[in-house]
Parts: sequence; C-alpha cells; structure tokens
Amino acid sequence: MRVVDRHENLWQKTVMKNTQPHSRLQTTGRPVEGVYRIDPDGGVTRIITREVNRPNGIAISADDAHLFVADNTNHVPGNARKLWRFHLRDDGLLPWKE
Repeated sequence: MRVVDRHENLWQKTVMKNTQPHSRLQTTGRPVEGVYRIDPDGGVTRIITREVNRPNGIAISADDAHLFVADNTNHVPGNARKLWRFHLRDDGLLPWKE
C-alpha cells in the first residue's frame, strides 16, 4: 500500500518474509517490517520500525496531521488487529524521530 501526502512524499509499508535471504531479523527472530517515507528527491527514511508489530496498511489524515497504521498481529495467539494513530509533524517525522 502506498500513500502520498501534501508534500508529495510517498509513504510505503513493507513486509519482509523470513524466506528472503536479505531479510533483517529482530532480536525475537521476526523480520523487521516498517513504514518508510520516500521524499520527492528520492531520499528514504524509515519512520516506523518496532513501534508497530506488523504494519499491514497505512493512511494519512486529510489534514496531514496523523499517520494511521493497521497492525496485523492476528498470527500471535491472544493478539488481534489494531489501528494505531501517530502524530505527524510538518517535516514528515513522528515526534520521537529526531
């Protein structure tokens, strides 16, 4: 899934499979999955890494104030899908990403 904000940044979520030889693994052995911002000049910034277990969908509010990320953790017993809302700064970062 891809989303474009008012600054023409492209937002992309990734899903890495353990079967891919280039997969990066977390300390838990699970692949690193994330949400990335691709700037108009081609620069790439990983915005969400471990804040969301398994990003499965993204959206940006109409006013570009919030980034919504669907967390698909239904593969783990006792977990369920969740929808997270993050404040999105004007510079395209989340508050804790300095």
